[in-house]
Amino acid sequence: YETRIDYKSNTFLQVLVVTSILVPIVEEFIFRYLLRYNKLFSIIINKDKWNIIFKILVYTSIFIFGFGHSSNYENNSTLFYCILPILISTQLIGGVFLTFLRVRFNLLTSIVLHVSWNGLLSIIPFAITIFEKPYENSSQNHTLIIEYLNYNTNKLQKFQIDSTSNRIFKIDIEEYSFNHILDSLYQFERNKEDVLINMKLESKKGITKEELKELLSDYEKSELQ
Repeated sequence: YETRIDYKSNTFLQVLVVTSILVPIVEEFIFRYLLRYNKLFSIIINKDKWNIIFKILVYTSIFIFGFGHSSNYENNSTLFYCILPILISTQLIGGVFLTFLRVRFNLLTSIVLHVSWNGLLSIIPFAITIFEKPYENSSQNHTLIIEYLNYNTNKLQKFQIDSTSNRIFKIDIEEYSFNHILDSLYQFERNKEDVLINMKLESKKGITKEELKELLSDYEKSELQ
């Protein structure tokens, strides 16, 4: 999992190009190029022997493709490994379908479907967050609003804090990662999946850094678990 967002590579366009175009093409060549006999293979192995190992290649490619995606998840507990087959079930099923297309038709067909699927997975979360309401925590003394973002835009980031006498009266942060904010304010290394946020705080009487830390902890518990 990603413990610190790389802002330069986290724009929607770059993520779309990498995860929806480059990654599917590379994965299809790695996992499914070998699943059709061709002139190049005929130099190395005859057709009869290739037919014998064909089933092994098919099941092995599906297995490695599915379990290779386990790196998409936080994998530091025994429970994770117990439920891993369930977590990667969509990748295993997708691997079966992509393999069928590769064998039945050609590599281009499986690439087109893989690119389309990854593109959809990139676009849908982005569209959902457009309509998602920001997190809000209010009291008589403060109003904290945190907006979850999928991607960085091309506008300049903002990190402004107005404080006096060890009390914080206003915060205006745009397009910074949650882990980066905690590290900047508290030198606290949060070893969990990072998220990109906008954060605005206004307080009439001011709050302490410890009070702010509690507010951020409440946000993490309610939104990031």
